[in-house]
Formats: sequence, C-alpha cells, structure tokens
Amino acid sequence: AIINGARNLAFYGGHNPKCWGAIDAVYRWNWTFWNEVLAGLVREIGAASPLAPALVNPGSTRTLATDDPSVQAVSRRGAGRDLWVIAARSGEGSRSVTIRGLPSALTGGQVYTEGRSITAAHGSLTDTFGRWDVHVYRFRLPHPRRSA
Repeated sequence: AIINGARNLAFYGGHNPKCWGAIDAVYRWNWTFWNEVLAGLVREIGAASPLAPALVNPGSTRTLATDDPSVQAVSRRGAGRDLWVIAARSGEGSRSVTIRGLPSALTGGQVYTEGRSITAAHGSLTDTFGRWDVHVYRFRLPHPRRSA
C-alpha cells in the first residue's frame, strides 16, 4: 500500500465477534490480532518510528528498477540524511533480486527491523526475497561536498 502511494492505513474488525478467539471473547475485542500483528506494525511505521519521516514525505518518492517484474521498489527521503528503500515481492518461490536506481555514493545500510546489513554498490543492491516478502532498507546519504 505504501509503495503504491497510500496516504494512510486503516484496520477494521477488532470488534467483530466472528474474528475473536476464546480470550478475545472475554474482552470483547480482538486483542490477539493486536498483540501478534498490529502492535509491532504500529511500532515499525507509527509516528514515533525512525521510518515515519519518510512515510510522510511522499514528494520524495522515486520508483526504482528491479530485475524481477514481481518486485516493486521505491525510495524516499527521511530525516536528515536518511534514504529509505521499500521493496515488496509477489512472485512465487524465493529468489535473489537486484534493485537499481540508488545514488551511486551509497555503500551500505541496514535492513529495518531485521538486524542485518546490506551492501550497495554502483547504485544497486541485491537481496533475497520470498513470496510476499517486504524489505525496508535504511541508508545514510553522504555529506554534500563543499566547493572551495
């Protein structure tokens, strides 16, 4: 949704008894879904998250090229020198995917919430995606050079 320009995300159904388990029925709301899915998502993309400045900056969106037609990828500027890349894959199976169109000065970044690093070179990065995988990458743009 974010890659395709969504301005907000809304979740409904927590109040629907057909969605409740036994514990949820006691509290008359789907706390299981909140605790297992939504609470983590809100921490990852909510207003207090490191990603939030990029999410509210849609004017900085750039569509990035990939070597897999089932992968969509965009970059967005965040706070300070942060550049975020959001990529999602719908294709079957798992495969290595190259994303191109990044600034050529980028060398490495972090995969947001996954606790691992990613290398960028010559304006591209390569990572493994399974079906329905979404990866979010955080890079720091280099300081601009000052002219003499």
